Amino acid sequence: THYVKPDTAIDKEAAERCTTVYLVEKRTDMLPGLLTTDLCSLVGGRQRLAFSVLWEMTPKAEVKKTEFHKSVIKSSAALAYAEAQAIIDDPNDKSQLAINLRILLDLARQIRGRRMAKGALELASPEVKFELDSETADPTDVAMYQLRETNK
Repeated sequence: THYVKPDTAIDKEAAERCTTVYLVEKRTDMLPGLLTTDLCSLVGGRQRLAFSVLWEMTPKAEVKKTEFHKSVIKSSAALAYAEAQAIIDDPNDKSQLAINLRILLDLARQIRGRRMAKGALELASPEVKFELDSETADPTDVAMYQLRETNK
């Protein structure tokens, strides 16, 4: 809302699109790329203004305290799901990033486990990935998209 003011051309176009549409390895953005992939995205090593929710949690993923703040975020890295999973899975990676990713994955597993135990449904279905010809954009191959634990 900081960048998109009511009743402007960009606001009207975003209202027409309603949402960003995610396809396997492609997306159609609701807002222009400058906003969605740069100014409003967490980019590794760059400061971004944000509205943050801070949860103080126990090692058993129990929320002890919740706070809401306007904040400045400087991400240490911007990772694709595959990159994050590779870091988590590498037993030789003892970096702070790897440690933090493993902690977050453990917390996510616990939270997801409790949701499932209470009857939540997992609606994920297999996704396919299309290889496209670089000149014609015609499909040349199809394969299953590999879902990783980090996708969850």
